[in-house]
Amino acid sequence: MKLSHSLLIGLVAASTCLFTGTSMAAETDEQTDILLLISRSGCLNCHDLTPQAAKATGSMPFGPPYVEVAKRYKDDPKAFDMLLTTVKNGSNPYKSHWKDKVSGIAMPPMVTVTEENAKRLLTWILSLDEKSAAAAEAQLAGQKIPTITNKTEDEKEILLLISHSGCLNCHDLTRQTAAKESNPMPFGPPYVEVAKRYKDDPKAFEMLLNTVKNGSNPYKSHWKDKVSGIAMPPMVTVTEENAKRLLTWILSLDDEKASHAEMVLAGKEKP
Repeated sequence: MKLSHSLLIGLVAASTCLFTGTSMAAETDEQTDILLLISRSGCLNCHDLTPQAAKATGSMPFGPPYVEVAKRYKDDPKAFDMLLTTVKNGSNPYKSHWKDKVSGIAMPPMVTVTEENAKRLLTWILSLDEKSAAAAEAQLAGQKIPTITNKTEDEKEILLLISHSGCLNCHDLTRQTAAKESNPMPFGPPYVEVAKRYKDDPKAFEMLLNTVKNGSNPYKSHWKDKVSGIAMPPMVTVTEENAKRLLTWILSLDDEKASHAEMVLAGKEKP
């Protein structure tokens, strides 16, 4: 079974309600609401709110800091619609507006973000200045985002982690059965296909853990002709402990288990 687009775009809010008993609509502060959206959509894997020191010599961020986006497009009347298209459809790494400022990794379509929330997010981003961005960064650092705490394998908590880390913008749980109109190939392999490919490979776990921590190399893809050439960024919002638990669960999948997990995400079955 393949998750429908309508189910995917509502996943962040739905999973919050399903797993924590809360919803974004219950938030009383717009900025808190926006920061929750950023945290739960994988945005922080590539974007900072303000410029940060390079993590390694010569390294560049994967995406521009939001305050720099606000500065660049402050007086551009066409910016909002252009950025909305990028959020909905992804970016073109060969036509970057940030050449020599960020890495050449393309942004995937943010399929778990509704158009309404994308518009709210962009309105907020374009309103930022140095002071408000720094304040938002401080608020984000202290904001309590639901985390998984059970140390044993727990489908409910693993799916919460997947939902709140942006994984579903690029990966499905089961085999993709229909190409998206603007995406003839998936950005990342379905998790059940990862499990099948590496089932008997004793080196797979460490290799995959390294990919989660450090990102993938689009020029050395293990899935050539199966997925698009877009590289996976380092999943900086996922702790190493949670990455290990996530990979253990992924590698345990078979068709039945993956299909059940997809039904849980869709709200059609219980964990």
